[in-house]
Amino acid sequence: MTDQPQPEQQGQPGQQPSPAQFYPSAPPPPPEAPPGYPGYPNPGYPQPPKPANTNGFAIATLVLGILPIILTNILAVIFGIISLRQIKQRGDNGKGLAIAGLVVGSAWLLLLTFAVVVAINTRALRNEAGQVTESGRMTVLNLKVGDCFDGIKESKSISSVTAQPCGSPHEAEVMDRWDMAGGSTYPGEATITDDIAAECDERMTAMLPEAELAKVEIFYFYPTASSWRTGDRTAVCVVAGANKTKLTQKMPRR
Repeated sequence: MTDQPQPEQQGQPGQQPSPAQFYPSAPPPPPEAPPGYPGYPNPGYPQPPKPANTNGFAIATLVLGILPIILTNILAVIFGIISLRQIKQRGDNGKGLAIAGLVVGSAWLLLLTFAVVVAINTRALRNEAGQVTESGRMTVLNLKVGDCFDGIKESKSISSVTAQPCGSPHEAEVMDRWDMAGGSTYPGEATITDDIAAECDERMTAMLPEAELAKVEIFYFYPTASSWRTGDRTAVCVVAGANKTKLTQKMPRR
């Protein structure tokens, strides 16, 4: 008999199992849908995180910190501390703004506080009668008739001078002052100076003996365009020693 090849029997020892026998086919992929379409999430593609908001107190800290005003600088420090706490808790943006505002605001606060302390400690002192008894800085607007001072400068804007007791050598003395008439519109520097110069000459001629007039020069302070807008209408007549000589006492009056 001729040997015929026997058909292979599935599952017999020594034979490799068919893949279909033990491994089921993979499930079909889910239908594709447009990204973000309601009811069809996109597995494997996480949504991007929402951007953090910039902290409002951090912005306010920077804005208030750059202003050279003591009150706003104090607020900048307070807002800066609040903003840093909120940024840490909420994860907001703006940490750099808060730190910059804190640094600038603190610097301004220290500088302005120092300036105030220096101004207080260097200001002139008056006695109960209103006379200057100790030399120090004084604004022009605070000068009174009879005050003596140093620091007069011809043709230059002056906001403050060094008040002196009139018994000490000094450059100038306030002889008279008055409030000018005028509306809200500044008349112009030329008009202002012409009017005050004429008025000062007339008043000094009537106030001082001729012998004393020959020893002094007449100066005056007048409102500028910027001070006029703030309500300044003060005209001040001043006499100073001729040829930059020092005065040593109050000027005698008629």
